[in-house]
Amino acid sequence: MLFFKTFIFNFIMNNIEYRALFGLISILFLRVFGLFMLLPVLTIHGIEIHYATNKLVGIAVGIYGLIQSIFQIPFSFLSDKYGYKKFIIIGLIIFVIGNLIACYKNSIWNIIIGRAIQGLGAITSPSMALLSDLLDEKNRMKSLGFMGIVFGAGFSISMFLGPFIVNLFGIQSLFIIASFLGFLSILIAIFIVPCPNKHILNRDVSIVKTGIYKIFFNLNLFRLNFSIFCLHIILMFNFITFPILLNNFGFLKSNYWKLYFFMVIISFICSVPVIIYLESKRHTKIFFKITIVMLFVAEILLYFSINNFILSLLSMQLFFIFFNIKEFLLPFLLSYFAPIGYRGTAIGIFSTYQFFGSFLGSFFSGIILNNFNLKIVFFISCILIFFWFLLILHMKEPIFFTNIRFVLSKNVLNSKSFINFLINQPGIIEVLFFKKENTIHFKIDDKIINKISLKKIIINYLK
Repeated sequence: MLFFKTFIFNFIMNNIEYRALFGLISILFLRVFGLFMLLPVLTIHGIEIHYATNKLVGIAVGIYGLIQSIFQIPFSFLSDKYGYKKFIIIGLIIFVIGNLIACYKNSIWNIIIGRAIQGLGAITSPSMALLSDLLDEKNRMKSLGFMGIVFGAGFSISMFLGPFIVNLFGIQSLFIIASFLGFLSILIAIFIVPCPNKHILNRDVSIVKTGIYKIFFNLNLFRLNFSIFCLHIILMFNFITFPILLNNFGFLKSNYWKLYFFMVIISFICSVPVIIYLESKRHTKIFFKITIVMLFVAEILLYFSINNFILSLLSMQLFFIFFNIKEFLLPFLLSYFAPIGYRGTAIGIFSTYQFFGSFLGSFFSGIILNNFNLKIVFFISCILIFFWFLLILHMKEPIFFTNIRFVLSKNVLNSKSFINFLINQPGIIEVLFFKKENTIHFKIDDKIINKISLKKIIINYLK
């Protein structure tokens, strides 16, 4: 905690904000690590578990995504109503129970049931909403972005550490470790994460019922939702097939973690400069298409590399590099395409597509491998990417505006002259207010006006 406080945001946060950010990102990291370190392991060692078939291994990998996609939005609504911290703790208890069931017997059915139970505790949205309640507006967006970095770090570390642990202690040790991490997260939630004094609905992180229809039928958002859906189908296709491909070349299972480690490091080194460039230059439309083309190239190469070990490794590396870039690019675009006041709803639906894609990819790869060979999986990936590219072919470049929210009194929000005054200010593109929440949302051109100057304009008007 002291290290964190010294080196992260030392000059802008009070003690409650430090506790909130440290506690919630620790919970997120431990949970993500506990969940995903099983992912490469099941695809490597899953067939060795009692009663396992390729089909059941696919279900065991993906069942978490199916349950999460079903319960994410209801869990978010309930946490909005009854309290974020309570539901984070409930979600973590569910996570621990799922792990204990999975490690009870060395049976694929126990793992399937345990993974399904884990999916019930969808705590990502409540965690983001609680962080939003506990942090000052000036720290909020940077902290939410930091949570995204932690999520990616947890996933990347679990990729190679999971197989390493299994080589030493066996597959059931992962569930025991994940249970311990879940219990540790519960203690962090109880004793470190503060309780908010009051809850103000933040539409940037919360799902709003009235916005679901609006988001579902937004063409630009549908393109992004379908993109994350396809991306995670292909990710699961590859996770299931890569170990089989390596095994066919006689690659030792005890060395898989080393291979994944180097691939993660190389992917990080190659993708970070591209991500920095995209964030600064914002040439997203062309890069969006390039990444899809490169994923197609990776799958084509995998199709033809069945008998070529070096080409297989290069193809796998190519996939991981452009998967990382795509995984950054999609949420980045989502934040700009989301309608003002409904960003949280857009994120919730986006995540639902993502989890459901993970389930379908795992489920169908197991079925395909039960009846066909590896090449069919890569061939289907190519077809899917082709239709994906057709869908986004006419996607427009997003307009890079910034969304800002202020909490004001009802008397101010009822003033038509005040709203008209704001709309006519240079740099303000759109204004939307919600009287029940006492909030006003702006879409602004930050090259003309920023949050500080907008706040001064509002204060001067209200004097």
